[in-house]
Amino acid sequence: MLMHEDDAELLETGGGYDFRFPQGRGSIYEPIKVDQRLKDGEKVRLGDAELTLHHHPGHTKGASSFTYTIQEAGRKYNVLIVNMGTINPGVTVSFMPAFPKINEAYATTLTKQKQMKPDVWVSSHAGHFNMHDKYKPGDAYDPNRFVDPKGYLAKIELYEKRYLDQLKKEQ
Repeated sequence: MLMHEDDAELLETGGGYDFRFPQGRGSIYEPIKVDQRLKDGEKVRLGDAELTLHHHPGHTKGASSFTYTIQEAGRKYNVLIVNMGTINPGVTVSFMPAFPKINEAYATTLTKQKQMKPDVWVSSHAGHFNMHDKYKPGDAYDPNRFVDPKGYLAKIELYEKRYLDQLKKEQ
């Protein structure tokens, strides 16, 4: 198990240590041993693919995205597996006692994500990258259906607006 160093404790406590619950809440899943704690910019090799970790905190302290390049049918694609800056229920983006720099984390993450230029991007939740609009079961294979740089920027701007709106309400 490889994990960004800032989320390793979360896994190893079975979710018991979470900045949203600084008083603790006990394990909510079987603790997971983290074999390697990663840092921003580190590379991870999976077969022939070399992924670069980008630390994008906010959603969690160790939230991370990954980039890599792949070649398909003679074309190179810059691929981004993005951890969107969504806000978990109960989170205040201006300050959390167990994550005092959460405001800075979100702001920095959103700035960095706006600077990224993926050809292909996906996320952990289908709605984050409009998967159901891009692919329906039975559709023929076509990697170009996920080439969507404008859609990527629109999503980042949407999550930035939500962050700024919540920050304004909290102040």
